[in-house]
Amino acid sequence: MPDKFKDIEELRGTGVPLTNIVLSTNPCPSCQECNGQSMTFDEWEGSPWGLPGSSGRLCEDDCHCILVPDEMMDELPDLGGESVKLRGDKDTDIEAIVEVGPDEAELKKLMEDWYAAGNAKLPKEIYDMNFEDIGPYLKKLLGKS
Repeated sequence: MPDKFKDIEELRGTGVPLTNIVLSTNPCPSCQECNGQSMTFDEWEGSPWGLPGSSGRLCEDDCHCILVPDEMMDELPDLGGESVKLRGDKDTDIEAIVEVGPDEAELKKLMEDWYAAGNAKLPKEIYDMNFEDIGPYLKKLLGKS
């Protein structure tokens, strides 16, 4: 299972209800169908849609979904509307979870260079990379290696 499911996978077998939340403005039809639906981890995994990002969905570049425990839904900001962008997108509406520390300063600069080069979104493949691999990868794409 990809690392992005590591934390939520801890809820496997617990019966905790999880709501599927779409964080993009142009999701695929399967993500549109299951947006806002609530099931346990095991039910999501066995459903026709599967887990976010799994082969059961018709996702391409525009889909970004998460499973959120139902008990946390009241703590989330309103994510609806046309202006919502992902964390990491240029001019995002979603605040960072943590502040950037000294070890991430070079990566932050590379991201700023990425946007300055006219890119509106980070490459989707970085979301499945180890942290230490992202900087060299962005450098290569920017012609700085």
